[in-house]
Amino acid sequence: MTLRARMIRRFSIGGVVMAALLFFPAGSLRYWQGWMFLAATMGFLFPFSLWLVKHDPALAERRMRYDEKEPEQKRFKIAASLIFFPAFLLAAFDFRFDWSRSWLGAVPLWQAYSWCWERTT
Repeated sequence: MTLRARMIRRFSIGGVVMAALLFFPAGSLRYWQGWMFLAATMGFLFPFSLWLVKHDPALAERRMRYDEKEPEQKRFKIAASLIFFPAFLLAAFDFRFDWSRSWLGAVPLWQAYSWCWERTT
């Protein structure tokens, strides 16, 4: 399989996974903020990745590997996962349960989450 075909397959699977992380917790496909996020993310990353395959295939190949050799890269991937997955879930659950408009308020939860993350890094 060519590098371009693998990149397209990876983005197809990644798009489905990202949509699942956004829309299943939201409980609806009417979550327009999720659609905008998907469009902005995939609309930028997909063409850039195809450009990278064409102009620097060695870098594209390294970026597609799951196993990182550098310890800093491993830590970065773990830290990014700890930030992005809960953020997707919290935003989607906020849409579903309308926390940010209730007396509880999701804004303080977001602030507490970002404050805790800032203090641990």
